[in-house]
Amino acid sequence: MARYLAVSCALFALVALVTPSSTCAQATKYGTFSGNPRTEWLNDGRRMILLDNFSFIEPDGTRWTAKAAHHPLRWSVAAGGR
Repeated sequence: MARYLAVSCALFALVALVTPSSTCAQATKYGTFSGNPRTEWLNDGRRMILLDNFSFIEPDGTRWTAKAAHHPLRWSVAAGGR
């Protein structure tokens, strides 16, 4: 889970650095994102998890994906309460 959190934090930082404030058209020369990241804060108030996969696609088609973490509550419901 720490790896996924690190990748998602890196993607968030990349969003801040790559996305220009003027127009979205300029962002396409650097690449595009697969959508908006969906996250959820953990109980400690400092960390968050990625709920859905989130990708950055470079202009050459290379895709960098942050995989969604399995929230413990959701995982226990999906696994039948184990």
